[in-house]
Amino acid sequence: MRPASTCSAHARGDHRADSNVDLFIGFDPDRKVPSLLAIIGLERRLAEALGLAVTITTRGSLHPLMKDAIERDAIRIG
Repeated sequence: MRPASTCSAHARGDHRADSNVDLFIGFDPDRKVPSLLAIIGLERRLAEALGLAVTITTRGSLHPLMKDAIERDAIRIG
């Protein structure tokens, strides 16, 4: 896995009580990509640890019209 980034309201400091944490991750093309079940499991473990809803998205699945803005505002976390 390549470094993860967040573009969530929590990272920007403008979150509400019901805001989730959005993470987007990239994968090394030379390595096996984790299964959807593995990603969902990671979301659950992070949500339990943080006490917040967590959404993990891959860089490749970012909406084309939003991708530039998301990547511009992203904060690298790993």
